[in-house]
Amino acid sequence: MNRYDQYLKAQLKELLTNYGPIGILWFDGQWEDTWTHDRGKDLYAYVRSLQPNIIINNRVDTGRAGGGATAKDTDYVGDYGTPEQEIPASGIPGQDWESCMTMNDTWGYSAHDHNWKSSTTLIRNLVLCASEGGNYLLNVGPTSLGEIPDASIQRLSEVGDWMHKYADSIYGTTAGPFPKPLPWGRVTQRPGKLYLHVFDHSIQSIDLPGLKAKIRGLHLMGQVTQPSIAYTVDEAGVHIKLPPMPDEASTVLILEIDGKPTVTPTLLQQSADGTVFVTAIDADVNGSSAHYEQEKSAIGFWSDPKDTVSWSFDLKKAGFFNVEAEVACDDVTKGSTFDVYVNDQKVSGTVPSTGSWSSFVKLDLGRVKLATLGKTTITVKPTHMAGEAVMNLKSIRLTLN
Repeated sequence: MNRYDQYLKAQLKELLTNYGPIGILWFDGQWEDTWTHDRGKDLYAYVRSLQPNIIINNRVDTGRAGGGATAKDTDYVGDYGTPEQEIPASGIPGQDWESCMTMNDTWGYSAHDHNWKSSTTLIRNLVLCASEGGNYLLNVGPTSLGEIPDASIQRLSEVGDWMHKYADSIYGTTAGPFPKPLPWGRVTQRPGKLYLHVFDHSIQSIDLPGLKAKIRGLHLMGQVTQPSIAYTVDEAGVHIKLPPMPDEASTVLILEIDGKPTVTPTLLQQSADGTVFVTAIDADVNGSSAHYEQEKSAIGFWSDPKDTVSWSFDLKKAGFFNVEAEVACDDVTKGSTFDVYVNDQKVSGTVPSTGSWSSFVKLDLGRVKLATLGKTTITVKPTHMAGEAVMNLKSIRLTLN
């Protein structure tokens, strides 16, 4: 390994001294057991001695924070994180990062891989990355003749058409001010403007929970005429009545504001019929592994049974509630057990096989009695992990009866 290390440094010296200033050096190969954290630190220092202003990705180090399942890990040498085939729902706090993703399932060209992501998915992935302060590294695998596949060309052209209209909502923006993902889409921002990317065109209105800002105007982006869009403001935030949405992938509204926006955390609300329905997108995750998966709209990668998931809501109607969890698990990993606490009330469940990590079923866990109105907390705590992960968790529902 020492001999290889010298060979590697000689190659890097050639690349980093013969071609002027180099912007980025992108390492890969963290899965090699012979590569150590100390070697990573040494190589990082060596590269920077040759190019002081270069940007070096985290895969110069060992495998703790590279492939994607470790998107939250920040204990590495390198200038930015590289989660792979996933987009961390809340970014990587305190770190620059980029999500590395394929257009189908393979990095290189494969004549047999026809599982192409739609242009809608690619556009929304771009928005997701920008809204969480990250970069989107999108792979294109050329053929053996160096040609870009027709399917890639089509999708890149469609992404380009969208960007021609909405580029200002991506380039030069920063992450939106909201601490958690929003159920209808995402938000990017620049001084004086919030860009509201609406994915869900089946709804009539959207909420900006807890937003405090002086609003100067609200209009659709990229329209020749700018008809007024109705909105209201109250203590819970800003509420917008949507006009017709012209772009399926993401229609963008521009909310013009004075000053810097602030977001005040708000409690989830009990519905008028007494139901409490909380979903993964609103969860607080405490731990090292479990986190929100955009693709499944669920808490996934729950590989540490010490991790917990919780929500807080405002209880306005007391009584007895049936507790239901929506979960998924494959055949190999079934059998994990967990408790659901609603304040000091507890019910328990066992995770069945649902056929796959993407096939969700609803489990009836039992009944709890809630008598004290006001802030109420739901917490999911694993008690036994049967395989590689606890479960995927999509939602918890409390039904008043």
